[in-house]
Amino acid sequence: MTSPLVTLLLTTYKQEPFVREAVRSALAQDYQPLQIIISDDASPDRTCDVITEETRGYRGPHELQLRRNAERRRSIRHLEEALSAARGELVVTAHGDDVSVPKRVSALVEAWQRERVSMVSSGVLMIDRDGSRHVPVNRDAPARRIPPEEIVAEGWLWQMLGATLAMEPDVVRAFASLADRLPAGLDSVLPLRAAAMKGLYYVSEPLVHYRRHGGNMSNFTMDRSNRALAAVRETQLALDISMHMQWYDDIGVLQAARPDDSALAALRLQVQHRLHQELRRWSQNRAALWAEGKLPTWIDEAEMRARPLVFPQPVDRAFAEDSPKPGHAADAQGNPRPRTQGAS
Repeated sequence: MTSPLVTLLLTTYKQEPFVREAVRSALAQDYQPLQIIISDDASPDRTCDVITEETRGYRGPHELQLRRNAERRRSIRHLEEALSAARGELVVTAHGDDVSVPKRVSALVEAWQRERVSMVSSGVLMIDRDGSRHVPVNRDAPARRIPPEEIVAEGWLWQMLGATLAMEPDVVRAFASLADRLPAGLDSVLPLRAAAMKGLYYVSEPLVHYRRHGGNMSNFTMDRSNRALAAVRETQLALDISMHMQWYDDIGVLQAARPDDSALAALRLQVQHRLHQELRRWSQNRAALWAEGKLPTWIDEAEMRARPLVFPQPVDRAFAEDSPKPGHAADAQGNPRPRTQGAS
């Protein structure tokens, strides 16, 4: 089987302590031919300096391209714009605080060619800030195709983790931009698209060291410093609704191209039913907050990052216990599930 050109797209933002290891792992990939794009979203720290130090004088086998935004574009727009420079038939995404094992691209390409799918994901080892602990996540999950109906039913699966995704460019390019439509949640939206296109396949081997360090961007899609759990739940529900409205619209785009596909019609009805339930819960939750005399407010992200997290994500609590569970949706107390939204 031929070896097509593949793009490894490493996106970074404010990841100075970790990006050196991320860049080294990208350059160490054993797959060829490989285009490596390292794209920084106007980091205010030394992230770009470290990238320059690690890539200066690179003479390896891969094509290397560096780019830096003049101003912050945020994760979704950043990904979409960086993807425009990708020439590969498959785009393997990576984040500036994670580490790809040397055979990651090779293993994903092999599965992609064999299964003829639109997206491939993989297992991970979760590491701490220093990279000194390696905890398997979802260790018993088998390699398999993930049907779109399962994604809609569960909402999110570890097999959709954004740090592990590799996709055909049309998973993004064949649809309207998400930058002005979605606040977060790329690893909820893109995997469903792919599953409804040609398929999503999960490789069970851990090909990424997924770093949890407290400063992950996924911790800041909502105000987790708020001491009212109901307020955190309300914000999570609003985020879920925005992502699942995007599911509904995306399936509509696919239906326009495949009007006689009864499976797509049934899938869209399944999404519609889920949205109805979520809208009901959201309105009930907000009514309860109002009844307690609470009012909705917005907080600046920089201010929120300076506060301690009162409600950390379940993935971080599980990591602290050295026993992450294969997970989806909320935990037993109703706390929000992990979100990676295109940057970990």
